[in-house]
Amino acid sequence: PFAFGSTLPPPITVIDSIDGDDLFNVTTGTPGSCSCETPQCNLNPSTGMRLLFGDSRTYNSESCDSYFVGGGIESQDGNPCYTWQASQDGCNVISGGVTGDCSRLNDVICTAVGTNVNLTASIDRECDTLPYQGCTLDESTCCGDNNECSLAEGSTTYYLCQPKAN
Repeated sequence: PFAFGSTLPPPITVIDSIDGDDLFNVTTGTPGSCSCETPQCNLNPSTGMRLLFGDSRTYNSESCDSYFVGGGIESQDGNPCYTWQASQDGCNVISGGVTGDCSRLNDVICTAVGTNVNLTASIDRECDTLPYQGCTLDESTCCGDNNECSLAEGSTTYYLCQPKAN
């Protein structure tokens, strides 16, 4: 709660710089969370509020000494790839899953500069085989920096896009 005589925290402007609206939903609110923010970041509790590439949304607090805004990056099928959270102290990103189209996301970063919070990522649009799908050795390009086309465990003929062996 806001204490008499204290100063309200600065606004936070969230900027979606991830050029992947065809593959991903960048949201405020669900699957992340927010606290004490104005306007409300999660008007739709089941899906959050979508930010399209290049969109920005500004939040502040009218009654709290501190607040935070969070959200997520989900694949179009609803698979949560990452959650993120920002406050006047900075921001961070937490991995939620790297299967399916989520494996196409690389270098997901939340950067706070002044009152701006910028969400960035690179998207692998060259890959042709998602993790844990069959692949053809020396022909398939597996999605995800940490995946490769290699023999499935226990098989001598079936190849699978899967995490690289250590």
